[in-house]
Amino acid sequence: LNDQGMLNVPGDSITVDVTPTIPGTEISDLRLVWALQTNPLFEDALRSAPSRPVDESVVSGAAGTIWSGEVVADTARTSSGSIVAGRFFADLPDLDFMYPGDVLHYYFKATDTDGRVSTLPYDVSSLGVFGPGSTFDRRFIVRALPSLEDAAGTQPSLLVIDESGELGDAPEIHSSLQQLGYAEGAGYDTYTVRSPGSTMGNGIGSAGAHGASAAQLAGYEHVFYLAGQLSFGLLSDGNSQFDKGDDVGVLEDWHALPGTRNTAYFGDEIASAHAGYSEATAAYLVGTMGVDWLGEDVREAIGGQTAPVVYANPAWSPDFMVSYAAYGGCESISTFDQIQPLAGATAGHHFASVDGTAITDPSAGVASVVHSTGNGLDITFPFALSAIQSLQARATGPSARTALIAEVLALFGSSGGSPAVDAPSAREVNLSVSPNPLNPMTVVRFSGVIGRRGSVRVYNLQGGLVRTLHSGEFIQTEFRWDGSDSRGANVASGVYLVRAAADDVVKTAKVALVR
Repeated sequence: LNDQGMLNVPGDSITVDVTPTIPGTEISDLRLVWALQTNPLFEDALRSAPSRPVDESVVSGAAGTIWSGEVVADTARTSSGSIVAGRFFADLPDLDFMYPGDVLHYYFKATDTDGRVSTLPYDVSSLGVFGPGSTFDRRFIVRALPSLEDAAGTQPSLLVIDESGELGDAPEIHSSLQQLGYAEGAGYDTYTVRSPGSTMGNGIGSAGAHGASAAQLAGYEHVFYLAGQLSFGLLSDGNSQFDKGDDVGVLEDWHALPGTRNTAYFGDEIASAHAGYSEATAAYLVGTMGVDWLGEDVREAIGGQTAPVVYANPAWSPDFMVSYAAYGGCESISTFDQIQPLAGATAGHHFASVDGTAITDPSAGVASVVHSTGNGLDITFPFALSAIQSLQARATGPSARTALIAEVLALFGSSGGSPAVDAPSAREVNLSVSPNPLNPMTVVRFSGVIGRRGSVRVYNLQGGLVRTLHSGEFIQTEFRWDGSDSRGANVASGVYLVRAAADDVVKTAKVALVR
């Protein structure tokens, strides 16, 4: 645990808090279990499988194969050597282990003195299953960037910097990009800031080998920056007492590189945070984003609306055509910044008044600012990506959010995906469970629901909830159930009911559990 003030030292350790919950037991073994999909571009001569004393059961192969192994965890200590009770760390090799294009899965496995085993995350059945069909928890996936595809250095041109937090915009951006034909690791890369509210220097410009340099970002022509609803810990300058990463410095250097440099920013309070964070972030807001911050709440200027309609500004570009609702949700918490374009920038979108007409006076606040930086565009939206909703709940074709992202990418000149295909007027939704009976695992397939919101739950025949397999927006269609309840305890043999819902569609299926 680092107590060296502003210094952020290199390292790739991860800590986990583990506590035995059954009286009289102790943790007898704790380890990190991993599987690494290696990029075949990097021959075996460049690296070898780990063989340190803490590594066990390592299985490796030729270049381009999947390596797997385990790392024995150790107790965490302060810089003075004092043990932190209940906290442990695991450390993968620092050198010659991960190369650009590699993908790592990992989970923790704890064993108590009675031989009971618990894992984090709970469902580890798809460890080492890589590719579009994988259901492994993405919070426990690490990608080495950029995702190099060939010896010539071909890589995705789009980078998503997700600083929106665990309840932020990740499902929305991945769902929309996949609908537009962008595959993660091929059409785009993602840099996820873990616990961005901690402001501990883990942003894109973090020091000590945690973040990236402008040279490492040079291959990306387009950046989507997602701040969600965070009001602090956004792009930082590296000199603040609250964050150690020089995000704005790295992005300024990236903007200055030759070639195309486009950026789209989404965040409820992105302008407020940068205007008040430091002189460097305020200068970035003005000079690079082209945004004049007027206040942290635009409602008074737009008639008190919390879910205003947003119109594209046809006077600026015919490429912006999509209208949508910007849903602010809770009146007292989720508000939008009031911003206007500075000289050299323009309004890309306007809020609509209560009577449905566009509010074109920039001093009232605009719904996006477009700024030309010489070798590209910076577009700022004063709301989270998840706030963008379609005006018609059952409209055909891509959602307004997906259509807007498609317009932004077209404006940027991005060609990393394939054209979006309009949805049919009524997408067929199907539910299947296989194998049935199950022992010990079955797969619930709920097709035709990508982009919709809903849930997949298992009930007993008395109507009691046994396990929730999914809740929220669907970004995948397959869910595994291993015959356990929400606490991880195995349920008895018998017949259970799977109920899957997406918007106004509800499907049910019976499944038999045989032990």
